[in-house]
Amino acid sequence: MVTKNNTMKTFIHILTIVLVMSLIGCDDTTYSDPHRMPVRVPGLHIRSISLVKPMSDGTVVLPVSESDGVKIAKVMRDGIVAYSELAAVMECSYFQVNTSGECLVAYRETKCRETVVKFDRLGNVTVNSEIVDDDEVGVNEPLLLDNGDIGYVNWNENNEMVLHTLGSNFPYVIKNSDWVRVQPFDDKCFAFNDNLFGIYDADGNELGKGELEGMIDTVRYIDGYLYVIVRGGIANPDTEFDFIEKWSVLKMSTDGRIIYSAEIENSEIYNLTVHDGKLIVTGDVIQEIAKDGSYGEVYIVDDINGNVISKISTDNYNGCSLIPIYVSPDPNGEYDVYAARRENYESDEPQLVIYHTDDLSKLNIEN
Repeated sequence: MVTKNNTMKTFIHILTIVLVMSLIGCDDTTYSDPHRMPVRVPGLHIRSISLVKPMSDGTVVLPVSESDGVKIAKVMRDGIVAYSELAAVMECSYFQVNTSGECLVAYRETKCRETVVKFDRLGNVTVNSEIVDDDEVGVNEPLLLDNGDIGYVNWNENNEMVLHTLGSNFPYVIKNSDWVRVQPFDDKCFAFNDNLFGIYDADGNELGKGELEGMIDTVRYIDGYLYVIVRGGIANPDTEFDFIEKWSVLKMSTDGRIIYSAEIENSEIYNLTVHDGKLIVTGDVIQEIAKDGSYGEVYIVDDINGNVISKISTDNYNGCSLIPIYVSPDPNGEYDVYAARRENYESDEPQLVIYHTDDLSKLNIEN
């Protein structure tokens, strides 16, 4: 005899199977790829790829705009999303993270006034303040230091670069008038202007300097080394619709000694990962207007000598645009690849997706 409870249990069991199968079918239809790699879709859209930042624990974070403010979404490897507190700031002009897992959202209200909000690693708002430059030279991009301090740069009457710390009356002076940008790392600073750079200790003393071929774009500090990303100009200047640039990624000691220079050609570089003796570089290629859109590229570089081992392209990736943003190695020797994906029929912002693979070459769809 079938009881009412047994009937209900059977109905729920069948309904669960139907729901799971429908979800699997949806994934196979919309978020599959030729290699059938597992893919997770957290349900977030990406306003700007440059705002998706990798964290030291292998996750990524990005700011999410709400009607009454901005919050931070932390996306785990399994696609689960954790949200921070809401910050009552209406725009996000800059977004930065540090090695301690803290995040900084900054909004430029006027030329000389910047609102800054800092979140701790648990997503709590710990600072909500303003940076005001009374000299009216314009507030430069705020800086989130690894020790949690918030800094900004201006220049004194001697035309020396001065790094101020929010809430402190003791500025950090770099005794050189050549620099227009600075990137703190560890307890030091990498200052630069065009192709010139200088490295300074916590007392403002010069540890090293140099001149590079090309324009310094940015610098990353990874595992005790500096990785300096340098623009080298258009790869094929005679081509009418060529958006591909020559890039160099220079591995450098913290006193400015160049260890290698890896040559890369694409439109933009997003993130670097150092793992198992290799440097993994994510970027994209803007296609000709007739080809409509862009596709992603991953360069794998020998981290000892800078030789390019392989280039992985997602050109014409199963009827959509797929741009790898960050490659996160997992403890099992495999990879989670955070990527921006837009179907060809979509015109809005791409979705954030996470592919899992045991071999990055499986992403290669170059035609």
